[in-house]
Amino acid sequence: MNEGLGKKLKQLRTGQGMTQDMVAKLLHTTRQRYARMENGQADISFQDIRMLADIFGISTSDLTSEEKKERIRGVILHQKPELLGIDR
Repeated sequence: MNEGLGKKLKQLRTGQGMTQDMVAKLLHTTRQRYARMENGQADISFQDIRMLADIFGISTSDLTSEEKKERIRGVILHQKPELLGIDR
């Protein structure tokens, strides 16, 4: 499984103030399965990736590409800078 993708999912989710349950409902899955996605313990289909990208407002390539870490950091910075130790 992909632990790097799971970490990105968690960063994006928390950066937007969402719970695992909220994302799971939007993804039409269980909270347990979504939690396994974040922990790198569940397979993530291309359809899941497309839906997750839509949920978080980013492209599928931004979600899956290692080179896009700074863009994700920017999303977090915009939504929840305190997660990065930055005061507004």
